[in-house]
Amino acid sequence: MMPQLSAGQLIAVAPTWLAPVGRNQVVVFREPDTGTVAVKRVVGLPGERIQLISGDLFIDGSRYHRVVSGPRELVPLVD
Repeated sequence: MMPQLSAGQLIAVAPTWLAPVGRNQVVVFREPDTGTVAVKRVVGLPGERIQLISGDLFIDGSRYHRVVSGPRELVPLVD
């Protein structure tokens, strides 16, 4: 996967308890084992079954088609 954020780029984050986290949103958290800061994109929501089959993302058995609203959205979900 190609990174959407560049090394050294600054982003503003809000605590998740202020707003619900939705699909395709970027989240920042500390890894529980190492304490390393991780930046990830949300794919699955609570209760959903997620599968990655031959590079295609399936959510609850249906192939996921992400809506692209502009060139910045063209970063692939998976490599």
